[in-house]
Amino acid sequence: MRKGENMVTLEKLRLREVALNSLLAKMGKDLRVKATVVRKNNVQKPAFGIGIAGASFQIRCYPTPEDMAMSDLALLNELAKKFQEATSGVAVVDMLPSREDLIAHLMPRVMGSANAEWLREAGRPCKELLDMVMTLQCRVDLDGISEYGEVANIQVTDSLLRQCGLAVDEAFAIAMKNIESVAQISPIRTVLEELLGEELPDGGNEPKMIIVSNEQRCNGAPLMFSKEIQGELLEIFEKRAVYVLPSSIHEFIAVSASYMSIDDLREMVRTINENEVDPEERLTDEVYTLIGTPENPVFGMSSCLGAQGQETFLTARF
Repeated sequence: MRKGENMVTLEKLRLREVALNSLLAKMGKDLRVKATVVRKNNVQKPAFGIGIAGASFQIRCYPTPEDMAMSDLALLNELAKKFQEATSGVAVVDMLPSREDLIAHLMPRVMGSANAEWLREAGRPCKELLDMVMTLQCRVDLDGISEYGEVANIQVTDSLLRQCGLAVDEAFAIAMKNIESVAQISPIRTVLEELLGEELPDGGNEPKMIIVSNEQRCNGAPLMFSKEIQGELLEIFEKRAVYVLPSSIHEFIAVSASYMSIDDLREMVRTINENEVDPEERLTDEVYTLIGTPENPVFGMSSCLGAQGQETFLTARF
C-alpha cells in the first residue's frame, strides 16, 4: 500500500457522506451526516458532523481508517451509536443565546496568527494582536437540558453579534471583562503543589514565577492582553520588566526579565512546545515583554523589521 493511501481525508468523507445520508433517508431516520474540517488552532482534522436534520446542534466524530473500511450500514450504526452516547440525557436544541446570555457569557480565545484568514472566511470576529489572533466564544450552561451539567462553547459569528445588537469592539471589551472576573494569578509553586497534592521542598532562591489563567484553566491565555492583569503583574514584580511566556492557549507564565535572557527563554518555549504541548493547544514560540507602570502598562514583543533587520518593539493595542 502506498504511503497516504490509508489516510482519512475530507474527500473520502464527502464520498461516504452521500452514501450515508442516502441510506438514512431510505431508513426514514432524522439523523444526518456532514463531512467537514475541524480547525483547532494549529490543527485541521477531517470529521463527520452528526446531528438531527434542521437542528444546529451537532457532535463531531473523527473516523479512523478502520471505520472507513466498514460497510455503509456498519459505519452508520457506529456513528449513530456515538451520537446517542454523546447526547444521552441532552435535549437536542437550537442553542443560539439571547442578547443577555451572550453578554453574560462572552469569552475571548487566542490562537496563532495563521488562523486569522480562516476565521474571517468563516464569518468569525477576530482581532490580530502581535503574532496572535483573538476571537470570541460563548459559554452555554447545559444544566437543565443535560443530566451532567456540562458547559458547551458556541463559536460566536459576526451575524450573531449583529443579531444581538453588539458591535465587534464592544463584544471584545465585554469578553475581556468577563474573563477578568474569573482570572487566577498564582505562584507556579502553588499550582504545582495543588496538582501533586503535596508540599514541594524549599527551593531557596528559586525565581519568582507566576501562572495566570481562569478558574477553569481552559482558554485562559487571553488574559495576557488585559490591562488589569498586566497592572497586577507589574505590582507583583515591583514595577520591574516582566517576561511573559505563552505556555499554551490555556495559560501563561510571568517571570522577572532578570531571570534569563529573552533569547534563552524563547529557546526554552520552543523546545517545550515541540515536546510537551499538543499542537492544537500550542500558541507561539515568542516571549513577550511587559513594562511600564501598573497604571499604564505596555505589552509587546521585539521584531526585526526593514532591510537591515533593525529590531523594533511592537506593542499590543487591544
